[in-house]
Amino acid sequence: MARSRLKKPIKNEEIQHAQTVSSDALDSAKKERTSKFSSHQQSLKFKYLKHSPLLLVAILCAFWTKNILVTKYPTEIAHFILPNSYLALLLPVFLTITFVSTYLLLNMKRGIVLGIAGTLLLFFKLQNIQFEVWWLIIFTVCTVLGLILSKK
Repeated sequence: MARSRLKKPIKNEEIQHAQTVSSDALDSAKKERTSKFSSHQQSLKFKYLKHSPLLLVAILCAFWTKNILVTKYPTEIAHFILPNSYLALLLPVFLTITFVSTYLLLNMKRGIVLGIAGTLLLFFKLQNIQFEVWWLIIFTVCTVLGLILSKK
């Protein structure tokens, strides 16, 4: 007859105790998981609240851009500092895109990348550079890949 490796046999009370302990552990794990999820939502709200000054700066830059578009003729701003550069328009557009995307993505590096990409597209449009569709696709894919690879 085979002998058990256990020194003493397990009683029914010990089995029931182990089951109640494991169910209590599962309950506490579920509570911990739901509390982590709710704390994550609260921390996300806190992050957006913490970055709200960026949104205020973005709104100011958007009003600056609107003011330039409404009050100035293109010939007046075309030769600001550099000939045919439209820097007086590109600077507030860059700042607006950068601060809005930084606020939405909660990441300054990605915001700057999107600001540069948007400003480059506007600059090319103002310079009458004609793009074929595949240029725009390559530019978009490179920008998206840069954003994905820049994740922490």
